[in-house]
Amino acid sequence: MKELLNRLYPPPLLSVHSNQKEENEVERKEEEGDEINSNNNNKKDKKDDDNKNQIESSPIEKLEILNNIIELLQKESKQQLNSNGNEKQQQSSLSSSSSSIIFGNESLYELFLLKMRRLLQEPIRTLRTAALRTTRYFLKDESFLHVLIKLKLNLFIARSLERDKHHEAERLQALKLIRKWMAIRCDLLPNNIIYTLVSIAEHQEDSLSRICIEVMCEITIRYPKGSSHCGGIKLILNSILDPNHSSIQDPLVLCIIFLLNDENRKYVRNHLDIGILFSPIVDNFHVKDNTPIVTTNANVNAPNNAANNPPNSPNFEKEKRWDSSIKAITVMLRSWTGLIALSSHPFGLSSLINAFHLPSVELHDRILEALFDVFQLTVDRNSNPFKSFQTSSNSLEEYDSFGVVETPSRTKGERHNLLNNYLSALLTTFINCGLIEGLVTLGTKYSKNQDIGGSGEQVKIVAIKATLLLGELLYLTNSLLPPGQCAQVQTLPKLVEFAASFTLLDPRQRSRASTMLTNLHAYHHSKHSDSITEYQIPITVGPTSKWKRIKPRDRRLDRIEALKLKLDAQMDYDQLKLKIGESQVVATKDYSKWKWEIISDLIEGPLLANVSLLVYALKNKFVKRVISYFRPLSFAFSTMTWGNENLKYLRIACQLLQVLVGSDQGADYLLESKLLPEIAELMVLEIEAAKPASQQTANVQNKERLFSADKLLKKMSQEYFTMLGILSSSTRGLEVLKKQKLFLLMVELSELNGRDDLVNLIMTSLDYNVSEDSRIFLMKALSSTSTVVRFRATRHIRGLLRAGVDDFSNWGIDFLLRQLNDADPKVVQMALSILDEACNQVECMDSLIASKTQLLKFGQTGKNLWLKMLSRPAGFQRLSGEFIDEELKLWKEQLNLSYASNIEAELNDTFSPATHSRQRDPEQQSIGVYLSPHFYGELAKTKDGCNVLEKSNIVLEFLDLIKQHNVKNQMNRRASLWALGHIGSSITGFQFLSQYKTIQEIVNLTETDPCLSIRGTCFYVLGMMSQIHEARQILDSLSWESPMGSKSFITLPKDSKSNTFLKMPEYKFEGSFPMSGQLKYLDEMDEISKEILTNVAHLSNTISAESALKSLRRLKALHSEFFSSAVVMLQVYRLLSTYKYKLMVRRFIHELFEGVIWKDSDLEALDVP
Repeated sequence: MKELLNRLYPPPLLSVHSNQKEENEVERKEEEGDEINSNNNNKKDKKDDDNKNQIESSPIEKLEILNNIIELLQKESKQQLNSNGNEKQQQSSLSSSSSSIIFGNESLYELFLLKMRRLLQEPIRTLRTAALRTTRYFLKDESFLHVLIKLKLNLFIARSLERDKHHEAERLQALKLIRKWMAIRCDLLPNNIIYTLVSIAEHQEDSLSRICIEVMCEITIRYPKGSSHCGGIKLILNSILDPNHSSIQDPLVLCIIFLLNDENRKYVRNHLDIGILFSPIVDNFHVKDNTPIVTTNANVNAPNNAANNPPNSPNFEKEKRWDSSIKAITVMLRSWTGLIALSSHPFGLSSLINAFHLPSVELHDRILEALFDVFQLTVDRNSNPFKSFQTSSNSLEEYDSFGVVETPSRTKGERHNLLNNYLSALLTTFINCGLIEGLVTLGTKYSKNQDIGGSGEQVKIVAIKATLLLGELLYLTNSLLPPGQCAQVQTLPKLVEFAASFTLLDPRQRSRASTMLTNLHAYHHSKHSDSITEYQIPITVGPTSKWKRIKPRDRRLDRIEALKLKLDAQMDYDQLKLKIGESQVVATKDYSKWKWEIISDLIEGPLLANVSLLVYALKNKFVKRVISYFRPLSFAFSTMTWGNENLKYLRIACQLLQVLVGSDQGADYLLESKLLPEIAELMVLEIEAAKPASQQTANVQNKERLFSADKLLKKMSQEYFTMLGILSSSTRGLEVLKKQKLFLLMVELSELNGRDDLVNLIMTSLDYNVSEDSRIFLMKALSSTSTVVRFRATRHIRGLLRAGVDDFSNWGIDFLLRQLNDADPKVVQMALSILDEACNQVECMDSLIASKTQLLKFGQTGKNLWLKMLSRPAGFQRLSGEFIDEELKLWKEQLNLSYASNIEAELNDTFSPATHSRQRDPEQQSIGVYLSPHFYGELAKTKDGCNVLEKSNIVLEFLDLIKQHNVKNQMNRRASLWALGHIGSSITGFQFLSQYKTIQEIVNLTETDPCLSIRGTCFYVLGMMSQIHEARQILDSLSWESPMGSKSFITLPKDSKSNTFLKMPEYKFEGSFPMSGQLKYLDEMDEISKEILTNVAHLSNTISAESALKSLRRLKALHSEFFSSAVVMLQVYRLLSTYKYKLMVRRFIHELFEGVIWKDSDLEALDVP
């Protein structure tokens, strides 16, 4: 290898002046891909130096030598990798292996880099490119970089990177070398290279501009001091607002967030740099644009019409910058660091809200859309929800004809959703910035002269959005804010003032304010009804009673309904006879002439409330004819097309069956009717049709199969199973089913091959509260030969759990444990998921513990179930011993840190879905982050577990760790905080922590910790503890308060304006831009050199650049010899490493000094930062 290096430049090293012919020959052979022949016909130039004749290698030979070196590196690397079976060695990089083989000691580094430095001075770009590539292969460790900097190769690397588009290959090799440099030791990058990267990044016409922005983003994270001193942070801030870089905007914003999070914020100018992000919103409104901006009614989210706002128009550019600014602010608000930074800015979020007063409807619309996204609101804001607030009077439209009704989890509302903590802090911040008042202004805005930047229709659309957003925020404040803070917001003093003002405002604006109040009241009532429906309907309306009407939850309507039932019960025979006559049921057999609403009122009213009236109706033709209509073989109801418009008939049928089985007389009448025998006949027909053709009877061929797969899919005949489900929900109904042997027939139907639809219909229709037969049918479905049936049956158990089926802990847990042995992994995972949800109920948890099932073999979900067992005394006794001791060791060493990392990653995924690519769980019902079981937290729920924690001294270690502010790895502090939060979230655990004054320490960290993301974690932890009554008392004494309700996991400062939780800590800016002052080292130089260097320095100033440019051209013409001086060029390099120059200026400077001849002694005298 030494011989190859010495052949490049035989000692002593000679300067090279290759002729143009040699350069063209090298480039021609490179482009044609010919093999370079070292024995070329070009004659070598001979030069004398110190009376010694040395023949220097030609450019072609030099290139061949470099290629031979690289081939040697690759060959030896492959040999070493093949001879070594170590997996880690196999994964090592080519350059790492090569350099370790060739350079066993550092003495060869200098020899090699001296040769490379001479090559980088060659006028032939092919040689320079090969030298850069070879240097990158040899680069391995820090010692190599120190030698490289000592020999000033960084000057020539930067020069290669600054060349024009004709040297793309060379520039790319230089950039690759810099990237590898960054990977080894980024803080060793000299200023001249960082300045070069910044200049290229700012020159958008350059092909490497985008790449250099990304490189500067990485440098800013790894070496923030160097980036700040060379203008890299300002570059990133400006690039965030550049519409041309919208695709990389999120990483750039996250880079700024990273700096603001901890001590690196000292390199960001307090308030000034963050204010740059708001500049597009608040600037340029003093001049009114003449170009109109049109908003189409079809799409409010895309208000700009390309025909009216072409890409080159000023409005188009302005709107693009609006979008960039708003998106950047949105990304910042999705992190605790960004939220604290923006709330601390004196004109930050307030500027965003004050933009509602600016004359631009398009800007208002964009800000409103951003606010919907920030608050995670999924409502439809492109329609007007205030036209009608009628709640659904019939729940049938919400159900599919087949399958399980997926109801919300009954226990999820009791679990800790971390997203609510973030939303509560976000709400507080925006309320303090005047968001409520701003939305009121938008909702009531009206201008007679239409001078607010949009048409009347545009203003109306924005007003609707503002009212909708205000309604959602008021609803959030009701559940997320403490009573005192909530009351201040809910009063809406500004809106009330507008609505009640008869002198100060325009009458039309007062009218809008009054309308806005009315709409908000109606919207709140609608949201309140929806919330009650969401949490109450799953308990009262399960799959077996989906026909019931969901009525509005209104006390006035409830009183009216109760009064109506009372009057119906007091109805006499004459009144009943009159009502029956009005229904037309007795008068005619033509079903189309019947008054179905009256029929429904009769069944739901007097027949249900008074048994004697039911007996009268049974003797009358009324019940007989209604039942006759629903008989399958009457082909009336059974052949109707399935659809929402026909579900009203199903509701009446189910009402009638429920009334009949409500009394002995009605049940006897139902047994004597032909309805159930005809349903049984259809079942038998399907069983016969499934047999081989030779065994089928003639009935199969002659009769219509209403339970065939096609008919069940399209006709109302499928709803006969819903009727059977109604009968299975009562004791008398079960007796009727058994006497008609319908349960046996349903079991036979479930065993038919290829009829999964029948199994699904029966399974989802039966009631499981009182009937053992229904549970037996479900058990058979769970053991079906069909994988689809087993999966659907397992999933149906979750529906039953969420519907609140009776006695689930005694039989449902047993069914789920059996499914853990299923051959299909999807069925097993579904069963585990349901078990995990069910064990949030104490009864189910006790049943699981009593089963003594081994769950550790089922992965993390099974492990979580075992951890939950520790929360019960019986579970602790079962797992005490080896399991607890092993888990203590594992959680102390790694699992506690792993748990915190997973939670933080999930939070990031929820807050910034556009930035992270992980897919959300399709089974997740709503957006949120729910805490999984924590070993220490589950232990702390029992006194025995607290004793284990006390003996381990783990809590003392956590408390000591969270106080260490200067820890480099903040994740360890987060892990300690999460563990303390879980321990303190139970009564016994909090009592255990109280002796260490844990909550006081965490409150102090929440308000004063220098790491902003740690404050967010502390905020979550305080919320976890705040559900304990004793914790709320301590928090109250520390000026923190919580919303009402024992299941609230939120706590907030009483006075968020004076509290320092959402305030950035004060710091001194330590960043710097190019140094200023006199160039002291110019005093030792002659006048011409001083003038040249002074003008080069002036090129960095945009004001003096033009005159300096002319002066340098004049000096070049008069004193060209000074522009070939290495001494002058060394001082120019010093200026290029000190001041910030544009890329074109840098190229101009290098062109001025293109003829400099270098000697090694010249470079040794140069000292640059």
